[in-house]
Amino acid sequence: MPPRRQSTVCSRVCSRRASYVRHRKERVAAAVAWAKANRDARAAISNQYKSQRRQLEKTNDGSVGVSSKDWVKLVRRYRHRCAYCGAGGAIHMEHVIPVSRGGRHAIGNVLPACEACNLSKQNCFVSEWKRREARRARLALAS
Repeated sequence: MPPRRQSTVCSRVCSRRASYVRHRKERVAAAVAWAKANRDARAAISNQYKSQRRQLEKTNDGSVGVSSKDWVKLVRRYRHRCAYCGAGGAIHMEHVIPVSRGGRHAIGNVLPACEACNLSKQNCFVSEWKRREARRARLALAS
């Protein structure tokens, strides 16, 4: 039996990663050349992707976003109360991950919130907002 060769990589994944890094410039150059040579095909692929994306974002009634039926079910699930503080009264549609920071306007990203919670959260993530509110509460107790 011949002696085993000394390997320069620890695993198949590591080997593939090293190969990718080694040949990255050639792959990028080939992709750029293809895009320049095939502008029409590239535009068709882009349009197809955009069309598929719009289809995924549509709700059952054909509108993009949160359907009123789903919103009513969600508000009922929270018993017409704020998801954050439990207060009743006027309920706002609050985006857990703000749309301005990459969140989607979809039923999985909205919660019922009272006006005070929704307006104080602004465009923060929940963790940032909770930290800020805790800091405000500590400062209010200290003064």
